[in-house]
Amino acid sequence: MKHNYARISMLAILFVALISFNSSAQTSHNVNVSDFQFDPAQLTINEGDTVIFTNTNGTHNVNGTVQDFPDNPESFGNSVGSGWTFTFVFNTPGNYDYVCDVHPAMTGRVIVSPVSSVENATSGNAKIQVYPNPATDFVTFDLTETDLGTNAAQITIYNSLGAIVESREVRSTEKVTFSTSELETGIYSFRIQNSETLIQSGSFMTR
Repeated sequence: MKHNYARISMLAILFVALISFNSSAQTSHNVNVSDFQFDPAQLTINEGDTVIFTNTNGTHNVNGTVQDFPDNPESFGNSVGSGWTFTFVFNTPGNYDYVCDVHPAMTGRVIVSPVSSVENATSGNAKIQVYPNPATDFVTFDLTETDLGTNAAQITIYNSLGAIVESREVRSTEKVTFSTSELETGIYSFRIQNSETLIQSGSFMTR
């Protein structure tokens, strides 16, 4: 009976963690292009979010190139036309200005906020650092200042659907590096636990 209760408890913890993780996952935002304006003209989003520009009236385009806006972190935009939909994923934090080439007074801005790691549910002497965040080629779990006792722990990484991406055993005073170069851009959750205890959970982003 105790064994079944412990299993149910762990499943409940995992379910809550995944719900919390999904609530902070990538989001899509809509900008309507019509009547000589972008609506909303200013949009604040998180790093990794998608913006969908939809032209519902008139001949317009989105021009956010670094040639016209040198302070933009990167270029984005589409060609002049009507009845189009343009989608762009903003993976780099910063302010992005843009304009309609046909109507220079028609301007907009996207403010992209960085996503930092979320570390919660720590217990015992856990002092686990997760870096870099966002991760490009790798993510490191640094346990050099963590005392797990004599028991090994398991680091498990999940994608946005809750599927396991990778899982590895780790012990105290180790640094464990996972390759992220083949992962899609997005937010991934992780859990560090031994057979009895959830040591730490959180999330990191890849780009």
